[in-house]
Amino acid sequence: MLNWIKNISQDTINVLKIITVLSLISVLFLWVTFTYAITLSSFSVGMVKFVISVSVVWIVDKVGFRRVDTLKLLEGNAIAYSIFLLGLCVLAAACISSS
Repeated sequence: MLNWIKNISQDTINVLKIITVLSLISVLFLWVTFTYAITLSSFSVGMVKFVISVSVVWIVDKVGFRRVDTLKLLEGNAIAYSIFLLGLCVLAAACISSS
């Protein structure tokens, strides 16, 4: 277990920081909308689901595809990068519309 912790790269730590901050912001947004503006609660629930979905996609990418450097592949190919962003947009739309 300790060897895995020692081998964590700086990129992984940065992504975990971003996911933590986004999770805290979305939970705060969820709390504010349920407390003060219940009519807007479906959007905040959708945003929480989107943050969870992106976190799961990142974990699957890091754990399931260890040998593939996704960021390196996306940097060199504009079409692959645009398809990746389109996938995130579709994921966001699915999360928000199903709330």
